[in-house]
Amino acid sequence: MVFPVIFLLAILIFFLSDIAPGDKVEDYLDLNGVTIRADEQLQKQDYIAVAKSLDLDLPSFYFSVTPRVYPDTLYKLNLYPTGKLKQSLFKKYLSMGKIDSLFFNLESLLGSIAMLNDSLRRKEPYPALKTAVLTLRNSNSQEEFKQSFDKLKSLKESIKADLPGKTSELYERIISSYSLLESSRPSLSGLLPKVSFYGTKNRFHRWFGKVLRLDFGTSIVDGRKVFSKILKSLKWTLLYILIAYILTFALAIPLGIYTAANAKKKFSKLLNLIFVAFHSMPLFWLATLAVLLFTTSEVSSALNIFPSIGIGEIDSDMGLSRQLSIAAPHLILPSLVVAIHSGAYLGTLIRRNMLDEMRKKYFLALLSRGIPRKKVIMKHIFPNSILPLITLLVVSLPASLAGSVITEVIFNIPGMGRLLYDSILHYDWNIVFAIVLLIGFATYIAYIFGDVLYRYFNPKIRLGQ
Repeated sequence: MVFPVIFLLAILIFFLSDIAPGDKVEDYLDLNGVTIRADEQLQKQDYIAVAKSLDLDLPSFYFSVTPRVYPDTLYKLNLYPTGKLKQSLFKKYLSMGKIDSLFFNLESLLGSIAMLNDSLRRKEPYPALKTAVLTLRNSNSQEEFKQSFDKLKSLKESIKADLPGKTSELYERIISSYSLLESSRPSLSGLLPKVSFYGTKNRFHRWFGKVLRLDFGTSIVDGRKVFSKILKSLKWTLLYILIAYILTFALAIPLGIYTAANAKKKFSKLLNLIFVAFHSMPLFWLATLAVLLFTTSEVSSALNIFPSIGIGEIDSDMGLSRQLSIAAPHLILPSLVVAIHSGAYLGTLIRRNMLDEMRKKYFLALLSRGIPRKKVIMKHIFPNSILPLITLLVVSLPASLAGSVITEVIFNIPGMGRLLYDSILHYDWNIVFAIVLLIGFATYIAYIFGDVLYRYFNPKIRLGQ
């Protein structure tokens, strides 16, 4: 079952990355420092070359289900700078012929302006007209396209008398081409679905093959391999989360047992209220309070007992042990915050499950035999109450990975959560979706491991197989 689930998760991640904002080709060109060429044709050649290297000349998946009016080669528009806009317009108007006619007229008008002599080309209305046409042609969405066309149309009265015959004719053609496009209506037969099969020569197949080799591409921020950046940041995340995981059990289990075994005592009730209070407090608020109280002298210098946020002065040339020794004191407070927040929840669950077990008849039966209450609780009540929590305990580790964004941003830890946050801000989707895929995989494996442990510790399940 592992591979099918990972495959389905990969499909979801792939299509999310496919619809993410931005232009992959332009990002790649910017990353590699490709300068904007004066010759527009050469710019186009650069774009096409990069698009082919990114497999954008291939269909997205093994098959597609589309209306019959869709051309089989619609995906090949990805090769051109205006491809995404044309695809977007086609999905709205379903008339590629009229879209091509409109763009042909746009290019013809730009060519007509370019053929004018320099002195005439600098005079109004030509600069305003050229800017309007370029903005229209290079729009990033249907909304922007519509707004750009309205601006172009608004120039009509101011430039009509100043344009020579050919340029004026091309301008009018653009207006009429857009009107025809908006009035286009496909036939009902053209909307019937059709299935197209592409085999293994598609973008997802190649992308998934790379993912299986842990090749998630490169970061658009610095050009480094995505997987190496994730690995570098993951060590800091795992370090404080593992510490927090150990502290969680150290706090939750004894306190949960104590509050259940002494449920009627005032101190036990107070501890339970503290559990509820800490768990009800949002993690970001708890982390912010911890930073304010214990890493600065804003409230009291006596409380300033932890190092400042971050991981200290660490050089990439240092060995791993040296890096960890410097960072460890800085990671104690975030580990405590996570442990207190999750431990409060776990302690509450242990208490509730133990109280449920203590209401069952076997608890009174064991006590009636003269077995000490403490022994009954530790030998029977606690093991039975912890069984339903096994899967939850195991899954909490990958859940902590997913929730590390809040902690790492507040404590300025350069871990995987901080990397995810920064990557979203910079539209570095290769890293974003790689992290999401890895967290999804880790969560699924954790669930399987938790279920295996539950089967091992629960004889009823094992005997029922």
